[in-house]
Amino acid sequence: MRIFKHEYAQWVLLALFVLAVFCLIMFPVLLMGYPYSIADTIQMGRVLAETGQIIDTSSRLVLVAVAVLYPVIGLQNVIAWTAVSVATFCLALFPWWWCVSKLFDERVAWFSTVVFALTPIYWVEAYALGGYSFAIFFLFITFAVFIRYHSTKPFLAVILCGLFFGATMASRDSFQAFLPWLMLGYLWHGRRQVIPAIVRIGLFCIAAYFMFMLPMLPHALQPDMSSIERVMVFAPTVENATKPGVGHLYPDKFIYEFYKEEYDAEMLERVENDSFLHNQLDRQYRILFKVGEFDILDTIGTGLWLFVNTIPAFIMQDWVGGAFLWLFVFPGILVMWRTRRSLLMYIFGIWFTVEFLLRFILHFARLHLNDYGWALALFAGLGVSAIVGGLSQSWRLTSRMRTMLSIFVICVIGMQMIQANRKVLAFHYSRSSTQETYAATEALKKIPDDAVVANPGRNYLFFLSPQTRVSVHPISIQFLSERGKLHEPFEYFRVTHIIGFTKEQEVLIKKVAPNVEVVPMPEDLPGPPLTPLVRYILHLVR
Repeated sequence: MRIFKHEYAQWVLLALFVLAVFCLIMFPVLLMGYPYSIADTIQMGRVLAETGQIIDTSSRLVLVAVAVLYPVIGLQNVIAWTAVSVATFCLALFPWWWCVSKLFDERVAWFSTVVFALTPIYWVEAYALGGYSFAIFFLFITFAVFIRYHSTKPFLAVILCGLFFGATMASRDSFQAFLPWLMLGYLWHGRRQVIPAIVRIGLFCIAAYFMFMLPMLPHALQPDMSSIERVMVFAPTVENATKPGVGHLYPDKFIYEFYKEEYDAEMLERVENDSFLHNQLDRQYRILFKVGEFDILDTIGTGLWLFVNTIPAFIMQDWVGGAFLWLFVFPGILVMWRTRRSLLMYIFGIWFTVEFLLRFILHFARLHLNDYGWALALFAGLGVSAIVGGLSQSWRLTSRMRTMLSIFVICVIGMQMIQANRKVLAFHYSRSSTQETYAATEALKKIPDDAVVANPGRNYLFFLSPQTRVSVHPISIQFLSERGKLHEPFEYFRVTHIIGFTKEQEVLIKKVAPNVEVVPMPEDLPGPPLTPLVRYILHLVR
């Protein structure tokens, strides 16, 4: 069903809507004068630009993009970096709208696009510059390419889809969990000609691997690397790709490397005396780091526990806008079951595969609803269209009245979603670390750039500073102090300065490392420096 007679009018209206969404998401940042958090991606992109080294491979393509933009934007222009991430998210609305319009119709496309653009979980990711905005953009292009070419040029479709999906995984590696179901689903789709389907799956995987590893090229070209080391950059082990960071279970890297057995013993003693619920907080990480003895039933039980804990997020206001959205999601699922059942099975297959791999195999605890939450927007769009269509027939509305009813319903949903976003942003800004980061940045300007600075696990203090950071967690301070070995991490890492510790912790550290200097934090937390353009915009907004 067409809303406008000419197709170009749809794209003009969509472009205006995307611009409005960009302004809406950026409005709180401009109103406050700073984002509620600063992404570590900015600093890692700076390191890549200056040294060619990729520190975090989970969002490698984003680091390359940041490294390219770094000379233009600079390190401390955090509003501009936020705008880059938000703009990327908004650009993803174009391929999303096109995909839904081709699968259903333009009315469903508009409904689902509005819901998707205002979903709280994606607003949070749009601010973060953590890779999800880029990943969603490339994922939707992957869908669009498949829809456009799979029936006419299947080999071209799988190669292009492989390249774009490789970019998706390179933007956020969690999307690797899509791969098993994508290959299985395509094999089922081409089951009548199995051999050509297998060949096309092979081409898809080759193209995806090429694009997934391409951002690692600057890292592999670093000087003073052997040929084997360069090759291993493009052949990461499964353990390194799936094992979580040591900070999930251990206070810091020093304890993990030098006192793991002692710390594990204390951990197991604690586990024996703790309640069931408290033990579930880190049980999956104890399984991954092999702390204690676990059989297959323990593994399955832990996976089930992790899976059950993801269910409330589907109705939480902070993630999807609340249970209100399901008034339209359920009808949308029913409509898709009656009209596009195979597509519904493919979507459910993605959800099931991702959750099974993450909870039962990898034992990841972090919620990954943002990987496939776009499906809820699609279901909601279908539900709104079905409800509006049913009411229009029952009430015998004219075409114009039906359009007005559609606008009214989607505005009600939009206002609900915006209220949910307002609540989420209020929560994050009440716990903002941005001003503290800038306070630390000002303090660290007074010490040499090559200093080694220890901090109590608050690495965000260094996001805009060049000094080498070392984490010495308060738990580690207590653990090592009881053994009379608190001096060891400071000697091992050759720490020259400390920042962010309490007065009591500073006294303990100075006793064992008297040459270490304390970097005092400013009492007044400064805001970020603003460019003349941003100051002018803030003046207009306020």
